[in-house]
Amino acid sequence: MAKEVNLIDSQEIELKNSFELTRLSEHYQRMNSKINGIESDIKEIKNAILGNEFEDEGITKRLKGLKEDVKKLQEQQIAGKIYFNQFKWVVTIIGSCILVLLVKQLLQK
Repeated sequence: MAKEVNLIDSQEIELKNSFELTRLSEHYQRMNSKINGIESDIKEIKNAILGNEFEDEGITKRLKGLKEDVKKLQEQQIAGKIYFNQFKWVVTIIGSCILVLLVKQLLQK
């Protein structure tokens, strides 16, 4: 009888160990699949930010290009303001000269 009890106990222990191993194996597989998903997400984010060997531009290179474009536009805007101010002065001077000549002609009559 004691031998049967030991046999039953050892079978129970084996079943518990088997169940525990199965549970741990399933847990490992779930965690491994989550880690693989996270790794692929990180790789996609890295490729989007830095670019990869197939796509030369990432976000950082695009941002550098956009910053250069903004700088050029700002310089053009400043130059445009300068030219517009010069144009206003020239038009004002020519208009004043024409006005002075008209007034002088009217006063001579």
